[in-house]
Amino acid sequence: MKETFLIKISLLTVIVGIIVMYLSSRAFQPNRIKIEDISEKYNYIKISGKITEVSTSKSGTTFLKIKDETGIIDAIIFKNSVKNIDNIRAGQKVEVIGKVEKYKGKMEIIISSLQ
Repeated sequence: MKETFLIKISLLTVIVGIIVMYLSSRAFQPNRIKIEDISEKYNYIKISGKITEVSTSKSGTTFLKIKDETGIIDAIIFKNSVKNIDNIRAGQKVEVIGKVEKYKGKMEIIISSLQ
């Protein structure tokens, strides 16, 4: 009898945990915003746009310029921080998630996810 009760409690706990994890992952999605609205008040954001320039440094850092209908922003991908960046090219439409930072007086995105 105790074993059956413990199994039921365990299953209920697992189900509740899965539901809480799902809901919290949805709640912590970064805000999707336009480039013109990017400011220091945001920590992580999601933007969509078109890559206008791509360059890679000798150390392996990739620099992008991403444009949407409201503006252009610099975006940085540090070596080995994002998978499958070998196929990135100018003209490609992308959706990026990244950390907003100010560098030399300009806003930029340190990319953590690129699709």
